[in-house]
Amino acid sequence: MHDRFKRKVWVTKNDLTGALAKWLVIQSPYTVPDNLPSCLEKFEGQLYRLGNFDRFDMLELELVGLTQKVYSILQTITDINSLNIPKNPAKRDRDIIFISRYSKFFPSDDDFIDILAVAQNIICELADRADATEWCDHCRKHWSEKLLDMCSPKLKSVLLEVKYYILCKTGRARCSNYGIFPNGVKCFGCGDCK
Repeated sequence: MHDRFKRKVWVTKNDLTGALAKWLVIQSPYTVPDNLPSCLEKFEGQLYRLGNFDRFDMLELELVGLTQKVYSILQTITDINSLNIPKNPAKRDRDIIFISRYSKFFPSDDDFIDILAVAQNIICELADRADATEWCDHCRKHWSEKLLDMCSPKLKSVLLEVKYYILCKTGRARCSNYGIFPNGVKCFGCGDCK
């Protein structure tokens, strides 16, 4: 298992139902799968099986094993299971159906949606979002340092004073009581040291 799945992510009910809608549409042989609104409503009604959502409809989930949990929910919903069966009666009774996206003509009624693949894609989407969040946080720190390096010394001093002012006012940094901060920025006169 890849390390990106060995963590927890915060999700909302809308994150999960939105991911389900996205992957049902993407994997459907039709523009919109049958009974899509009903599938989403029934799926949302079963999300309590993943855990207790808070008052904001948020829940922290471990990605390890989540595919199987989501798949077990999807299997209980008859509207979703019906998407896993071809509409063409001649194709329904076969154990194995060969399809190819590269064939010149392929009737949509011979195709189906692989429900396990939908569950896996939902979890991959949650992992992708967590990866993107980490990357954005890293880049934000990296680029803010780069921008400070590109500033003139006077502008850099002013920006650092503003930064420390905000940090002090929000209680995340304290004055050194000597009129100067540990990194050499002069005190802006907050009066904490008096």
